[in-house]
Amino acid sequence: MKGETSSSVRTSMDPVPLEHAKATRELLERKNALEIEQAFLQSRLKLAQTDSIFLVIDLVDSTVSLEIKGVELRRCKVLRSSLKAEGEFMGKIGSLSDWLSAPFVLQQEHATIPKEPIRVKEAPKNAAEADLMPPEEVPVEDDVVSFWLYFDRNLSFSVKEIQPPSFGDRFRKVFNKVRERFHFELTELGLWLRLKTPQSQVRISLELSREDAKAVYRALPDQAGLALRI
Repeated sequence: MKGETSSSVRTSMDPVPLEHAKATRELLERKNALEIEQAFLQSRLKLAQTDSIFLVIDLVDSTVSLEIKGVELRRCKVLRSSLKAEGEFMGKIGSLSDWLSAPFVLQQEHATIPKEPIRVKEAPKNAAEADLMPPEEVPVEDDVVSFWLYFDRNLSFSVKEIQPPSFGDRFRKVFNKVRERFHFELTELGLWLRLKTPQSQVRISLELSREDAKAVYRALPDQAGLALRI
């Protein structure tokens, strides 16, 4: 009787070992991450070739930066963030890296603070009067800093200052959230009526320090460019 032999050849019907499946998944995730990183750098390079201040938002490193000609003017730490994307929209865009590879362009903005703080000051009649004038007092801004940015390609941001945990500030936070939602829905409706475009389907919320939020909003030019990494 001939000795029995066992075959080590795996057929296509055999299940893939778990370690192989895990390794394949990790390779795909790494490939996707590299493609997104490349798209992000491509977008920044295109913006660096312009003469305007542009925005760089990196949700991986939790930073918001203002740059011009590739030079970083200010870097802000994102203290809290969230992203909401409609699954149907993400399926339509195909490749996420393709969607991120070109700079986004700011279409519209709203804010709870003026773009430039207005200061009214009476001019002195002569040098002697100027010497007698008291030092200028900088007005204090009490409003909660919040602003909303609406970009092309169905992307929108809400940015606000981080809220301290006092009772009064919690009340202001609730009020601000209602106002934020009202602004968002009203603007989205206006864009839809005028441009016949779909509502923003990728919505990102960021919380920054008060000073960072004010600095970012007031530095942004009209039709500012954005490089995004998610």
